[in-house]
Amino acid sequence: DSDGYASATYSRWETWNLEAASNLALGENTTLRLAGNRQFSDDAWQTSLVDNKPWGEKDVWNARSWLLFDPSEDTRVQWKIYGGENNSELNLGRAIGLYSANVPDKCAPVLAGVRDDNACYTLAGFVALDAGQNPVMPSVQQRDGSTSLSEPFNVLDNDYAGSTLIVDHDFNNLRLTSVTNTETFTYGANFHFDGTPLEFGHNLSESDIDVWSQELRLTSTS
Repeated sequence: DSDGYASATYSRWETWNLEAASNLALGENTTLRLAGNRQFSDDAWQTSLVDNKPWGEKDVWNARSWLLFDPSEDTRVQWKIYGGENNSELNLGRAIGLYSANVPDKCAPVLAGVRDDNACYTLAGFVALDAGQNPVMPSVQQRDGSTSLSEPFNVLDNDYAGSTLIVDHDFNNLRLTSVTNTETFTYGANFHFDGTPLEFGHNLSESDIDVWSQELRLTSTS
């Protein structure tokens, strides 16, 4: 018999969570399971003061299929294929005032072990001051981090895919199991450590991981 389910939830920040799965009978000896989930949002708890737009939206999906095939009483084949992506926006950092009007000198409150975002400049603030402009002080940010002077830059760029094939065969009182696996994962993340509108402290990380493995098991009950 075939069965399945689907669900959808809607929550704060206009966030949707969708999930579904189904078991499909493809014959007397074959069953397929399909499953997936999706999370996305159109709003977020933070706002970048650079463009006054919300930041921190979710963008995630995952999918999986699992095939079960019993060609005979002694043999069973299982094949799983899966993949997904995460392109969500990461939290923005909060800029902190460290400098006096004479960079690289630290401002007096910092030297005294006190943070004073009304009296101390960020590096971006000093650049504006040096150019004869009126700098934006870090104190304009909300203390809870809901607003940030950081440009909207922090975001993930992750994706993965893989496959696992499991074959079991019984030889009288011996069982041979083969497990073949391959997987690829790409990690990417952009992060702005300075927390100001200028390009100080930008960090772009990326790495690729590819894995292949083959395992053989021989077991006996005697």
